[in-house]
Amino acid sequence: MASSFADLFDDPDLRRTIGTLPVSAKLKPGERTPKQLTVPVKSIQPLIRSVGRVVSDLPDDEPNMVWTDGFNELVVRTDSLRLNATTGLIRLSVSVDCDQLAKPLTVTVPFAVGTKDKVTGMVMTTFDVVEGPAAVVDLWADAITAFCWECVLELVRGITAKLGNDGSGRALIPGSLAAAPNTLIIHPMARHKLPVATKG
Repeated sequence: MASSFADLFDDPDLRRTIGTLPVSAKLKPGERTPKQLTVPVKSIQPLIRSVGRVVSDLPDDEPNMVWTDGFNELVVRTDSLRLNATTGLIRLSVSVDCDQLAKPLTVTVPFAVGTKDKVTGMVMTTFDVVEGPAAVVDLWADAITAFCWECVLELVRGITAKLGNDGSGRALIPGSLAAAPNTLIIHPMARHKLPVATKG
C-alpha cells in the first residue's frame, strides 16, 4: 500500500526542523509568514526520495518506475534522488537505466532559484537539455526535467503545509523558494482568495 503524500511529512525530526506557526498567527489571503524557513538539505534528503516515489504513484516497496515511449523504455530509480543546494541554485540528481547504457547513469537537473537577498518567488529556471549520453537525453530530457521539477515543488509544498494553516484554516503554501549553501530557504504564505464565478 502506498503512503499518502501528507504522511511523508509527519516525521518528528522534520517537525523539529521547521517548527510550527503560532496559533495566534492569522494570515490574511496572500500574506506571508513573518519569517522565512531555513531548512538544512541534510534533514530532508531521505524525504525527497519518498516524495519522488509518491509523485510517481509507486507503492512503498517499489522504488523504480518505467517510462515507455514506443519501443523505448527508461527505468527511473526514485530511491536514488539526491538534492544539493548552493547560493541561488538547486540540483536534483536521479539514476536512470536503459538497454543503451552499460550501467545506470546519474542525471542532474539544475534549477536556478532566488537567494536570501534576491527573492524570485516560485520561479525556477533550467536548461533545455540535461547532460548525458544522447541515447538518454535526446528522448527523455523533458520528462526527467519535469519529474525533478515536480519533486522539488511537491517537497516545498508539503513542508509549508505541515507548518500550519492560514486565517481561513487552509494549509500554507510556498510563496518563494531560494537556496543557500546546503540550505533551502522557503517563505510560506496564505493562499490568495480567488473570486468565485457566478452565473449571469
